[in-house]
Amino acid sequence: MENIFRIDGWFFKAGLKIWHLLTLNLCILLASLPLVTIGAAQTAGFVVIKRMIEVDESKIVETFFKAFKENFKKSTILWSMFAGILYFLWLDWQLILVMNQSIFVLIGVGIVTLVALNLFQYSF
Repeated sequence: MENIFRIDGWFFKAGLKIWHLLTLNLCILLASLPLVTIGAAQTAGFVVIKRMIEVDESKIVETFFKAFKENFKKSTILWSMFAGILYFLWLDWQLILVMNQSIFVLIGVGIVTLVALNLFQYSF
């Protein structure tokens, strides 16, 4: 029982992982405040998570902002395209809700929206 609270114990390691994830989430939120940088923030977050899994990364903020800076241009261009696609999908939903279309049209647009959102995850 006394081994739980040691520095090399599971309780401390689990708390440290939770702290790293909270720090990463805060970095992503702060970097996403200007809506243009959402793509770069997500990309940097994915880079940090990957390094946390592979190398047991402990420099979360430093790694995040380094990856943010390295991937800013590509990720921002990609995010701009996705924002346009999401805007048109949102317009489709608004149009369908106003026009009272059949359930098949609603299901079709719903499937297209879910596929598009699912594909967006893998591009960053």
